[in-house]
Amino acid sequence: FMELNLALKVIGLEDDAAYGSKCRAFESSTISFLGPQEPKDLYETFRESDFFVLPTLNENFGHAIIEALAHGCPVIISDQTPWNDLEAFGAGWVIPLQDTQRWKAVIQEANAMDRASYMQMSEKAVEYCQSKFNFSEIRQAYLELFDAKD
Repeated sequence: FMELNLALKVIGLEDDAAYGSKCRAFESSTISFLGPQEPKDLYETFRESDFFVLPTLNENFGHAIIEALAHGCPVIISDQTPWNDLEAFGAGWVIPLQDTQRWKAVIQEANAMDRASYMQMSEKAVEYCQSKFNFSEIRQAYLELFDAKD
């Protein structure tokens, strides 16, 4: 079994205080709970992170996944999102929730990844987002929406 060099940062709102308290019991030098972050701080968070991991039960869209990819942070996500094609694109991994052996193997693979392979995957993450979304058009549509006069 290989030694893993990992640090886990848990970011986001706490929806269930009792569950959050159970999770925070695991806080240590390698596991930290940062709570919600301002959008302006996300770039720095993703720049400091190697992977975005989200073993979610369900995501209708998964804004956080797209934010990570757009910032060049490859993802390790469950198959319960609409982004099940990103593994074939080379931007991360999509794993069934119940396949704990695959989760372990992928985390070990990600941990052992050399810098050149990681940089290629990071570039693929950005390319994946650009292939799915035209951010200029989306921005313009939002500006028009919020500028609309009734």
